[in-house]
Amino acid sequence: MKKRIRSIFGLILVICLCVALCAGCGGDSDDGGSSKKKSDKESSSESKKDSDKKSDMDSDKKDKDEDSGKEKDSDKDNDKDTDKDNDKDNDKDKDDDGNDNKASAYAIDNQVIYDDENVTFTVVNAEDDEFWGFALKVLCENKTEETKVRFSIDDVTVNGYLCDPYWSTDVPAGKKTNATIYFNTDRFEDMGIKAPDEIKFTLRAYDSDSWMDEYLVYKTFSIYPTGLSADQVVIPERRTTATEFVVVDDALGKFIILDAEMDDFWGYTVNVYLENNSDKRLRFGLDDVTVNGFVIDPYWAVNLAPGMKAYSEISFSESHLSDNGITKVEEIEYTVSVEDADDWMGDPLFEATQVYKP
Repeated sequence: MKKRIRSIFGLILVICLCVALCAGCGGDSDDGGSSKKKSDKESSSESKKDSDKKSDMDSDKKDKDEDSGKEKDSDKDNDKDTDKDNDKDNDKDKDDDGNDNKASAYAIDNQVIYDDENVTFTVVNAEDDEFWGFALKVLCENKTEETKVRFSIDDVTVNGYLCDPYWSTDVPAGKKTNATIYFNTDRFEDMGIKAPDEIKFTLRAYDSDSWMDEYLVYKTFSIYPTGLSADQVVIPERRTTATEFVVVDDALGKFIILDAEMDDFWGYTVNVYLENNSDKRLRFGLDDVTVNGFVIDPYWAVNLAPGMKAYSEISFSESHLSDNGITKVEEIEYTVSVEDADDWMGDPLFEATQVYKP
């Protein structure tokens, strides 16, 4: 009996133990399910956060792109406006004939020099060119119906001294052209000129295809680029040297040899000063020139209008001296002549044979 009771009691313990084990496993299963649910929930929440964050980032990027696009569009608009403003400014700097309207340091502004039924010659402005030197901008208009007209300026002086720019231009019938007349400012310094206060010139206009026809224009004019009046212009005094040699000095004018030197480019050079004190256009020239007894012609002559002064150079090339075995110039013999430049058939106004010993 006791033995049976023990068996029954043991069975009951086994059953209780099994029930307890089952209960424990069920609790763990519930906890695992709950954890799993919690983990899934947290994972879903994180995914949602990441998605929201990405969405926000995309939105920010989109906003930035839109702002950037707006800025670029704004920059483009600003560039367009700037270009338009520049174009407007550039247009303001041009007149109807395409000339610059920018402010100039000189007083000339579209000064009409000559105007008739055939031609118009206008000095538009004056300026200092960095490369070429002082410059006059001019407008030449040919009003004729059939004639090609050549415009030129001759007998040009700056502050009383010869300074020829050797300028001319041809204009077809019924047309006009803008042109620039350049002056060598290095010559200004040589002549003691600080500023081009007065420019005097003879304007010529004629049929470029016929040298025998009468001039359309042949007249002398003066302009004052710096704004001074004729009375205010100061003519520089000529330079003097200790080795001066007077060739001519009378009522007609002056011809003075200042000095002589060997120039690297031009060769042996005799520097001279000329002055026309007459009322005629004078031609100063040398003929029958010899150096140390050898004939070497420098082919030199200068024309001066009344009242004009000039510096000039009489040059003998090194090759010509060398060909004649000349290593040192001992003397130059010549016949000097002063003639009426407008009367080629007339006799010389002055003529003499002289010897210059440097």
